[in-house]
Amino acid sequence: MKPRLLPLGMLIFAVLACSLPFQPTPMTPTPYGGGSIQPPAAAVQAQTDLAAILGVTPGDILIRDIQPKVWSNSCLDAPIAEETCAQQQIDGYQVILAYGEEIYTYHTDLTGIQIRRIQQVLNPSQAALEARALLAGMLGYDPEIIRITDEENLRFQDSCLEISTPETVCSQVQVRGTRIELEVDGVPFEFRSAEDPIEPVLAIAAGVDAGQLVIMISRDGGINQYCDNLNITLAGKAIQYACAGVSGEVPGIMDLSVQDQAQLLKWVLKFSPFDTRQTRLDNVAIHLTFYGAGQEIAQFADQQAIQKFAEDRFRLPQATPTPLPTGGPEG
Repeated sequence: MKPRLLPLGMLIFAVLACSLPFQPTPMTPTPYGGGSIQPPAAAVQAQTDLAAILGVTPGDILIRDIQPKVWSNSCLDAPIAEETCAQQQIDGYQVILAYGEEIYTYHTDLTGIQIRRIQQVLNPSQAALEARALLAGMLGYDPEIIRITDEENLRFQDSCLEISTPETVCSQVQVRGTRIELEVDGVPFEFRSAEDPIEPVLAIAAGVDAGQLVIMISRDGGINQYCDNLNITLAGKAIQYACAGVSGEVPGIMDLSVQDQAQLLKWVLKFSPFDTRQTRLDNVAIHLTFYGAGQEIAQFADQQAIQKFAEDRFRLPQATPTPLPTGGPEG
């Protein structure tokens, strides 16, 4: 009996079938940026998280962009207010998602076990943008890393936008304006601005009101027989008083320069409160009280820098000084 031969075409097909590698069924990639890619697991996890928040399916969420990042802390560079983050490098992604016309940003690690949605106002007002730029300038930061977390249009009950400052009289008139909340490095800030003109001013930083006294310094004695003190608010208002029991105008009220206010803010954010007393070689007794919101203990050199900053802002005594307020530090 003759052997039966396979047709040549079938033989070639059989050989090729044995040599071709297995081809799994491809997954449907997620489109973004006009093309399509297979996103990493971390991006898919962010997509799933946002879908759950919005109450839609993950397929409704578009992955617009994925950028590899090296985060500088355990909070993936997205701490919430008052959160303490361990300083460590973590590889991950910045994931940009879209639902309709709204854009959302996530920070993730490489696996998607850690994900953080960035809370921010999507379409900030001009007042909010100017407030962010102002804070960035004061802190020396890139404005893009400062988050605009909330803003609200309202009517302030006085001309000072309800920011109370010692020795400042505010007209009792309603002012249309905006309250703006910012956040950077886990520290919250609040700015306020009138509707017209738009001029944002600092209202609260790290829980400290702008009108709160953060430096109180007194000096007594010496050849010039000093007897006065100087109070400085977080907002940069410096108010000088004299000890003599004579009624009259406050000897000096001045606004710190933008540079001085920025330096003051950095100290308040960095250092914890302290109180010092010393007598200089010229027999002038100095008493300094500093109210900070930070965690770091000011070293001697830091305390001296803050003291010099305050002393340099004393003005010459006036002819009709005002008695010290009861709340001032004792000399």
